[in-house]
Amino acid sequence: MPHRTPPTQLAVVNADDFGMNDAVNAGIVEAFRRGLVSSASLMATMPGFGAAVEMAHEAGLTDRLGVHLNLTEGATLTTPLRSCPRFCAPDGTFVWRHRGIWALDGTEAHAIAVEWRAQIAALLAQGVRPSHVDSHHHVHTAWPLGTIALTLAREHSIPAVRLTRNCGPAPAAVVRLYKAAYNARLRRAGVAAVSRFGSALDVRSAVGATNGPVEVMTHPQLDAAGELIDRPLGRLDETLGAVLGRITMVSHRELASNRA
Repeated sequence: MPHRTPPTQLAVVNADDFGMNDAVNAGIVEAFRRGLVSSASLMATMPGFGAAVEMAHEAGLTDRLGVHLNLTEGATLTTPLRSCPRFCAPDGTFVWRHRGIWALDGTEAHAIAVEWRAQIAALLAQGVRPSHVDSHHHVHTAWPLGTIALTLAREHSIPAVRLTRNCGPAPAAVVRLYKAAYNARLRRAGVAAVSRFGSALDVRSAVGATNGPVEVMTHPQLDAAGELIDRPLGRLDETLGAVLGRITMVSHRELASNRA
């Protein structure tokens, strides 16, 4: 039998969008069952939230769940955001599509803080203490929204906030500078649990070539044929195949315990 070097790179393999719908919920629970992910992020604003929480309790996954903050899909949980037309329609439907944002007025900042606080509270009310903060469509990586996310992480003693993507294909120079500044901000705040973050395809080059843990973003779902996929990349086991043999999977909470 050929000698195999044991994996040394710690990695969180996170399943985003838990609570989006039945197909996503089933895919995420199956991904946990197969040992393909080590954590997931719950969306409190989506139709499958209640079912996701129930499935998480049944499968013993609640200590591996974070909050997937949302401003771009579904409907608000709170009233103040309905008076902010850049983000929300009067009926509560999110309308913002994350086209970049550099400033919030006072009404918007207050309304978003109220909304995200409610999204976190929804998890707490269901017996889920979030282990990490990330967001749908990465909205928390816009600088003023990151300020709110950091404030709420501190309020609720949540130990990790997701980096902005910093591996994979190189973006334009100005984008690289922004990403470096944003991630440095998280490190100064003590909530950057990993050194690199990206999709399974992005992270392949980082595994074994960087110091510190990495985070791999996945989007598990059962397709119409019952196949476990990582939308939109293909079969989850195949997209992760290039990294699974080279990592030791951990959860955000385990990383936090290691840092303590």
